[in-house]
Amino acid sequence: MRYIRVLIILSTLLVADSYESNCKSCHTMEHQLQRFMHRYTLKYSSEKRIKKALFEYLKNPKAPNSIMPMGFINRWGVKKATTLDDKSLKEAINTYYHHYNLKKIWK
Repeated sequence: MRYIRVLIILSTLLVADSYESNCKSCHTMEHQLQRFMHRYTLKYSSEKRIKKALFEYLKNPKAPNSIMPMGFINRWGVKKATTLDDKSLKEAINTYYHHYNLKKIWK
């Protein structure tokens, strides 16, 4: 039983580390990440659809499938495709959703 607890704690730390090192290293401002989630929620509404849209965009980022307005894209460009494997990317998206979903913020 103790072994299982240690594995769960370590896996949680590794997931958070993937999110911290691959997402928050560039998107350092909390309000920026909240605004992204707000836009994804307005466009996709459900957790499943938000996570799917994030995954697809991060694997193949293009202006037409971005949630950002064209003025933002013209100024900052479209991000480069992620180098994370699918499992790590899904874990990072889950962590991001857990921290910034609007249900949590509105409570």
